[in-house]
Amino acid sequence: AARAAGLPFLVAEVDGEIAGFAYATQFRPHAAYRYTVEDSIYIAPEAAGRGLGSRLLAAVLDHLHRTEIRQVVAVIAALAGSRHDTPSTVLHRRLGFVEVGRMPSVGYKNGQWADTILMQADLRPDG
Repeated sequence: AARAAGLPFLVAEVDGEIAGFAYATQFRPHAAYRYTVEDSIYIAPEAAGRGLGSRLLAAVLDHLHRTEIRQVVAVIAALAGSRHDTPSTVLHRRLGFVEVGRMPSVGYKNGQWADTILMQADLRPDG
């Protein structure tokens, strides 16, 4: 669906195996949000720490810079109440995202309540 909408869907391959992927999808189905996307990124545990996440997300952002997209939103799960950065928040911050909100205990993952951290990157900060 991302590719059909002209949005990037990238896959990292290491030694013939898929090691991760990153893509952008429509943020909301309403016309008012047509210039905003949500990014998603996944790195296989055995491939973590190799810089794949940075390269994938940077490539997604590079692609989006060449489109009409203005805002990119990241929706990141973190242990409820945790004030420690997750690898995903560190990655997004490094690539220019800022935290714009936190919704406490809205998710349940791996037997634990999870907060949702919202981060955002403005691709057109000069207008």
